[in-house]
Amino acid sequence: MFPNFSWLAGTNTIRVWHPRGPGRIEVWARTIVDSDAPEDVKNAFRKSSLRAFGPSGLLEQDDGENWVEIQKTMQGSVSRDTTLCYRMALDAPTRRSENSGAHEGPLFSDTAARSFYRRWSAMMTEGLA
Repeated sequence: MFPNFSWLAGTNTIRVWHPRGPGRIEVWARTIVDSDAPEDVKNAFRKSSLRAFGPSGLLEQDDGENWVEIQKTMQGSVSRDTTLCYRMALDAPTRRSENSGAHEGPLFSDTAARSFYRRWSAMMTEGLA
């Protein structure tokens, strides 16, 4: 499942990310609902998910535009000549989740990104599965 699977906490949304070449990615999103839930509850989840995260959803479109513009900016001449800093909250205390092994840090930090790339690096260099 790592690194192509993600869970959007609080929305019951899971995603699978499929790289489709340089600068391209396809995302499959699903909303999870208890199969024993009443039909009106299932329908409410479906509508909520579509309104927020569907192809024309309010949040999906807003986030999508931000990510596209970030990628454009990162390909510019200033970004190519600039050293980027990933030290946000580097020395802040973190805790390791016993169940998942994930490292959790302050809300606004680069902890998740550093943990992701640390694990990815270990998998690529040490052959970890």
